[in-house]
Amino acid sequence: MFDHDQIFVPRYPVPRAFGAVVSVLVHLAAFVLIALLYRTQGAVIVQERASRATQLAAARNLLAYRPVQPASSRPSILPAPARRPKPQAPKAEVAVDSNGDSLEVVRRKAKKATAGLVENFKIRTTYGITPLDMYSLAIQTAGALPHIGAEDLPPRFEQYLVVEVTISIDGNVVEARLTTGMVDQKIQDRVLAAIREFKYIPAKHNGSPIPSQIDIVVHVPS
Repeated sequence: MFDHDQIFVPRYPVPRAFGAVVSVLVHLAAFVLIALLYRTQGAVIVQERASRATQLAAARNLLAYRPVQPASSRPSILPAPARRPKPQAPKAEVAVDSNGDSLEVVRRKAKKATAGLVENFKIRTTYGITPLDMYSLAIQTAGALPHIGAEDLPPRFEQYLVVEVTISIDGNVVEARLTTGMVDQKIQDRVLAAIREFKYIPAKHNGSPIPSQIDIVVHVPS
């Protein structure tokens, strides 16, 4: 029978020193495991702080002042935008005769009146009859062509210039322009300036003065 006063001793008892070593190793392993867990959790916390710091830095960069960069001087491959010219106010027409007509109006009237004058002259000379409308040509009363000598021209130079002259109802030359021939610009300016000083008795239609056009032939050298 089992006696309470009896003490059982194992056949192969465990030495006390071995048990102490095992206990120390177990505690050391537990300490190392706790340290590893702590380091792992600490790394996670550092990453979160770094992430928050990065977010704050990004948010601050949005408020940072960035100066405007100058435009690049490199040529663009795109065509430049077309610039529309500013509308200009029409120039005021200057009167050139006693009727207050501008040069354009006098030129248009002179061309029409000259066509009627030429047609009237053809009828009289061709059929020998006098039409009801009576025309008379403009008659020069003052002015002379400039003298242009051979020394002012290239060697053996000869030219015939035809100048169209528009005469107002006042007998003044309101326009003189070269229509045929070619000559040095200086000589051309001399000829036209002299013709613009001519004075006429204006052409007439049934006794009333009308603007007209005539052609003056100038031989160079004169």
